[in-house]
Amino acid sequence: MKKILLTTIVIVLTLSATVKAQDLTNYNLYNQNPFLYNPAYASDQCLFNAYLNSHIQWVGFDGAPRVNNFGVRGNLNPNMGIGLSVFNFKQGITKSTDISLSYAYKVNIAESHYVTFGLAFGILMDNISGSTSTTAGDPLITENLFKQSTFAAKFGLSYVYKGFEAQITLPQMLQRKETNLYMVSILSYNYELNSTIDLKPSFLFRGAKTTPKQADFNVMATYDKMVWAQLGFRTNKSLLFGFGVNYLNYSFGYAYQKETGYINEAAGGSHEIQLIARFGCDKNTSLYPSDYSLDPVTVRVSVVNKDTKAPIDADVVITSKDGKEVYNQKVSGSLTTSLIPGKYEISVSAENTISKKESFTVSGNNSEVKLDLQLNPLDINKTFALGDVNFETNKSTLKGAESFAVLDELVKIMTDNPTIKIEIGGHTDNVGDDATNKTISQERAKACMVYVVSKGIDAGRLKAVGYGKTKPIVANDSAQNRAKNRRVEFKITE
Repeated sequence: MKKILLTTIVIVLTLSATVKAQDLTNYNLYNQNPFLYNPAYASDQCLFNAYLNSHIQWVGFDGAPRVNNFGVRGNLNPNMGIGLSVFNFKQGITKSTDISLSYAYKVNIAESHYVTFGLAFGILMDNISGSTSTTAGDPLITENLFKQSTFAAKFGLSYVYKGFEAQITLPQMLQRKETNLYMVSILSYNYELNSTIDLKPSFLFRGAKTTPKQADFNVMATYDKMVWAQLGFRTNKSLLFGFGVNYLNYSFGYAYQKETGYINEAAGGSHEIQLIARFGCDKNTSLYPSDYSLDPVTVRVSVVNKDTKAPIDADVVITSKDGKEVYNQKVSGSLTTSLIPGKYEISVSAENTISKKESFTVSGNNSEVKLDLQLNPLDINKTFALGDVNFETNKSTLKGAESFAVLDELVKIMTDNPTIKIEIGGHTDNVGDDATNKTISQERAKACMVYVVSKGIDAGRLKAVGYGKTKPIVANDSAQNRAKNRRVEFKITE
C-alpha cells in the first residue's frame, strides 16, 4: 500500500511537471555552489570554474527523481561572466534535458558592496524513457505531452554587502512556452566566529502563487576554510545533513536528506554529491562567495627599541598563511597597510637588535589591527628575560605551557639570528645550602638547553650555567621576592 501511495505521488508530479512548470530538484548544496539555481553566479572570482552535481532522491524507489547537473563558468572581465550548464532530469516515465548559456553582469556600488544580474537561455528537451513498455504505442503520451523541445529562460539576481548575501532567481521564467513566476529566494550571512571557525546561517524559500510553498533553514560551520559541515530543516518534514572538504581550489561536498514524513515509510532518504574545480585563482581565493566581499582591514605596526622605547629603522616583511609575501619595505618606526582577513606572519629586523617574528590574525570583525613590536638590543653580556620558566618543586623538570612558550621564543630568536650565542643562567633564592642551590640551578639551566637543542639549535651555540643564590635581583625578604629570584635568564655572549 505504501509503495502504491508513493507511485501515485510520482506519477501526479510527473504529469503536472510536464504540462506546467518543473523544479522538483531540491538541491542541498546550493550554499557551496549558488550557480545551481542562480545564473547571476556565472561571474566567479576565478578565471574558470567547473562542477558536477548528482542528486538522487528517495533511494530505493523506482521512478523517484534523479538529477545530474554539469556546468562551467568563467570571467570575461572582473564584472562579466558567462556559463554553460547541462541539466538532466529523470522521474518516473519522463526525462528532460536542459542545456543553457548564462550571462552575468556585476554592478559595483562601493567596495565589497555590489549587485549581480544574470540571464540564462537554452533548450529544454522533454521525452519518455525508451525502456518503459507501459507507454509504448500510446500517441497521447509519446507525441502530445512528453516529446517536445522548447525554448527556456531563467533570471537571477544577487546582492552582496560584506558577509551578507540575498538572492532571487526565477528558474522557470520561460519554460514550455509559458512564463512562470516560480521563485527561489536565499538569504545568508557569513559570520567569523573566530580566526578559524566561520558560521553561515541561511534561509531559502521556494514556490509561487499556484504551487506549494517550501522553506529551508540551514547552518553551515567551516573550520579553517577547509572542512565544513551543515545541518538544516526543510518544511516538507525533512532533515538535512552535509559535510565537505576544500583543498586548494578543489571542493568535495556530500549532503543527505532524511525524510521524516509519510514518504519515509515507503522510501529511503536523498543523496547529493558535488565536485568543484577552479582554475586561474589567486592562492587566497576562497571557495565561498560571501568571503569575497570581506573588506580590507587597516593594520598599523610600530617598531621600537625595547629598552629605550624609541622608534627604530627596521626591515619589515609580512607573509600570508600560504607563504605569499604581501609587504616588504624598510620603515622608520611605523607602517600602515591594508590586509584582507586571514592569518599572517610579520618578520622585523634592525641593525644591532634581535630579529623578531610574530603571527597575527586579521578578522572581518576588526575595524583596525595594531601591532607593537619591541626589539631587544643586541648587547653582548646583557641579560634579558623572555618570561617565566617554571619547574616542578625541587626538581629540574620543566612544567607549564608558559615555560615551553618562553623557550620556543628563544628558539625563534636563535633561528632568526644564526650568529649569536646564548648563555642560559639558572638562579635560586637563598633557601637551602649553597651547594644544593648551585646544583639545582645548574640542572634547570641544562634542562632548558636540552629543550632548545631538541628544537634544532646547535648545542655549540648554547651554554648552561647555574648561579645558585649568588645573583638575586631583589632582597630575599618575602615569599614574593624569593619567587622573583628563582628564575632563568638569557645572555648574548657573542
